[in-house]
Amino acid sequence: IKGDRKAPYTIGWANIYSVPTWMKQTQGTIEAEVETLKKQGLVDKLVVTDAQGDANVQIQQIQSMIDSNVDAIILIAGSSTAPARVIADACAK
Repeated sequence: IKGDRKAPYTIGWANIYSVPTWMKQTQGTIEAEVETLKKQGLVDKLVVTDAQGDANVQIQQIQSMIDSNVDAIILIAGSSTAPARVIADACAK
């Protein structure tokens, strides 16, 4: 992955679904880390999406993050293959 992005960064969290306790804990961990990074001036914003278990919705949400020019995307994919194209697009950008 190549690029010249500089802090502060906008981070995307593409969540497939937020119902299970472990997923809520994951999101809480990400939000806490982002708050720490904000204090250090490294992150300015966290964009959170919830695809509610639909891999196609998750792909659309990731594409929206790409279009919005987020600097990095964290995801737990709803499918092992479905988001491959959009992930490649994100890495290319």
